[in-house]
Amino acid sequence: MEQSRQQCDVLVVGGGVAGMAAAVGASRTGATVVLLEKYGFMGGMATAGMVSSVCGLYLRNPEGRALPAAGGFVAEFTKKLAARQQAEPLALPNGLFILPYRPWHLVRLADEFISNDSIRPFLHTHLLSVKKEGRSVAEVECRYWNSALTIRPTCVVDCTGEASLVDSAGGETVQGTLQDGAVLFRVNGLIAGTRAERLALMRKIVHAAEQGVIHDDCRNISFFPGHAGGRSSLLTVPIPHDGAGAFSMTDMEIHGRRIIEEVMAFLVSQSYVPSSVSPETAVQAGVRVGRMAGGVNTLTLDHVLQCAKAVDGVARGCWPVEVWSGGRRPELTYLAQGDYYDIPAGCLVAAGLDNVFMGGRCIGAEEMAMGSARVIGTALGTGYAAGVLASFQAQGRSRKEAVAYLQEQQQKG
Repeated sequence: MEQSRQQCDVLVVGGGVAGMAAAVGASRTGATVVLLEKYGFMGGMATAGMVSSVCGLYLRNPEGRALPAAGGFVAEFTKKLAARQQAEPLALPNGLFILPYRPWHLVRLADEFISNDSIRPFLHTHLLSVKKEGRSVAEVECRYWNSALTIRPTCVVDCTGEASLVDSAGGETVQGTLQDGAVLFRVNGLIAGTRAERLALMRKIVHAAEQGVIHDDCRNISFFPGHAGGRSSLLTVPIPHDGAGAFSMTDMEIHGRRIIEEVMAFLVSQSYVPSSVSPETAVQAGVRVGRMAGGVNTLTLDHVLQCAKAVDGVARGCWPVEVWSGGRRPELTYLAQGDYYDIPAGCLVAAGLDNVFMGGRCIGAEEMAMGSARVIGTALGTGYAAGVLASFQAQGRSRKEAVAYLQEQQQKG
């Protein structure tokens, strides 16, 4: 087998929005970066899961103005994503806003950001094992397409969404159990363009599920407020998922496809779409909260709900605490209007590992707090911050200096 060896200042594992942001943050602050991604494209859940809307960018504002919560890289990425597709923030109830997008545009924008002489991306790459020296990760073994790949990093950033690197290195992890997963699919030509038509269709699907015509889980189907347009509709169905129980990832994927098939058959039977229409499905079922890493600090629910600030704050969160559990709609606990919370640097530093950092869905946080911090807008911020923290440490610079740099960047729009 062909063997490749790489050395770098910062290794980023996972090429979702957090991993992409981490690679950019590390490279912009002088580090050489290797970036690993299991798919053949970037974006993670934002693209493979067909999410299609960025949450966590704007402060809650019932007056109808979408006010950015964060500056720096988050603002830069948001502006470029909106410009690629001429998208505007979409207002939701209770003063929330999202930025709708097409996954294709996010993929191509991520490609542009990692096209950097200091970043070496490896797509179609899977983490195999980790070797440690004391409390530090010294070597990472991977499978790159049809070759073996060995990487010797100075520092590592885990952006896998499942704390896979931290777990492989023997670090602290905890499995989230509160959040349902979801399957998303797009239906072209669906005759339900108005709100009244969509509500009527939802009632029909719920009635069919209650009568046993289609699976009971179909009763929780809803139209997803993502970037569709015209006669293209994006739908979502919550699927129970506890990470290791009755609905493992394999079970959830297979069950999700069954649900989609039954919904499509019902739409055909009710003449909403012709029989020739097939759904466009996400590459993978969506997981909202999976395995999380233990951090030097832990983001708590109280910290989130109180919109607490931190002297070492390196990213901002503003989305409500959102819990999906057994229904069509989530339970939302809102933050104060016009306010945000800081995410301390210590939440991005792995407990018990001297050179490992985290961004995105596997930062150090209570599971309820992660119900807010997991969203794309916040993951961009934590990913970028983790990359900068890793870069400064790899170059022998202090964490205090890294925090100061990140706080200065945060003020830039």
